[in-house]
Amino acid sequence: MPTDPICGMFVEESPDALTAVVRGRKYYFCSETCRDTFVAPEHEYRRLKQRTALALLLALPILLISYLPALPSNLGGYVLLGLATPVQFVAGSRFYRGFYDAVRTRMANMDVLIALATSAAYFYSLIYLLFPSVFSEGGLYFDSSSLIIALLLLGRLLERRVKGRASEALNRLLELRPRTATVLTDEREHEV
Repeated sequence: MPTDPICGMFVEESPDALTAVVRGRKYYFCSETCRDTFVAPEHEYRRLKQRTALALLLALPILLISYLPALPSNLGGYVLLGLATPVQFVAGSRFYRGFYDAVRTRMANMDVLIALATSAAYFYSLIYLLFPSVFSEGGLYFDSSSLIIALLLLGRLLERRVKGRASEALNRLLELRPRTATVLTDEREHEV
C-alpha cells in the first residue's frame, strides 16, 4: 500500500485513486489538495496565500462585530452571516474538498474534523439567526468558524513557507558538493 508523499497517509491502489505521474513514476494521493501541492507547488502556494488573506481580512471584522457590538443585534447577525459565508465556503473550500476526498477513499483526515466543526458552528448560527425560536438559548458562532478557518489556513501557509525555505537551503547545500573526487590508490591518483 503506497503512502501519500505530501501528508504521509496510506492510500489504496484502486482504479478511482487520485494519482499523478511525475518523471515517469506514479504517485498516489489522499486528496486533490495533496496532489496539486505535489505536482504544482507554486500554484497551490499562491492559491493558499489568496485564501488565507481573504479569511484573515474577513475574520477580523467578524471578531470586532462579535465582541464589540456597535450594530443592532438583529442587523449585526446578518452582517456576520454576510462576512462569514465567503470565509466558510470560499476560503474554507479546501477543507470541504479534503472532506469529500476522505469520505470517497474512506480514510479520515484532519480536513474531516475541520469541515465538520466549522460547518456545525456556521449552520447552528445560521439556524439561530433565521429561526431564533428553535433554540431556547443560543448564540452566534460565526466568529468561531471563521477564526478556525483563518488560523488553520495561516498555519498551513507558514508551514508551507518554512518547508519551501528548508528545501531551498538543502538544494543550495547539494550544489556545493564537488562533482568529482580524486582518489589515491597504490600511490596513484585518479578522478572519480
